[in-house]
Amino acid sequence: MTSSLVSALTLPKMPIEGRRAAGLGNRRLAMPSLPDRPTRTMAYDLAAIDQWGRVIARTAMKVVGWQSGTRISYRVIAGMILVVSDEEGAFTVSDQGHLRLPFPLRQWHGLDAGTRLLVVGDPEGQRLVIHLPSALDEMISRAHADALGGDSA
Repeated sequence: MTSSLVSALTLPKMPIEGRRAAGLGNRRLAMPSLPDRPTRTMAYDLAAIDQWGRVIARTAMKVVGWQSGTRISYRVIAGMILVVSDEEGAFTVSDQGHLRLPFPLRQWHGLDAGTRLLVVGDPEGQRLVIHLPSALDEMISRAHADALGGDSA
């Protein structure tokens, strides 16, 4: 049994005069000008704290260039945890390249296992900045109010 194939459908070619008459000449569409893409120097990770207080933020860690064993210290500033390389620091980057938030710091800020944090790697400042959920709520609420006029819906 032979089956017949449907022949390809093509639109008839319209002569250039017909295209011009229809307003479809050879002109090109004007493209809107787009703003330059902002350059990014920082790296971001949204990381959860595990049951041992570890925070796995590979992208942020990569941009600051810290390796396992790098001595670090923690400071709390305005709802953020600042992590800096410190030769005298009491803590180190783990063998797997993770941060381990000290228990008193986790306890003080109510950071339980599963809590998500925004970890920002700042290569120019050679630091990590960890934004706590309460600070993120505040920043996002402000941004929404500014952009949407107080209407966050």
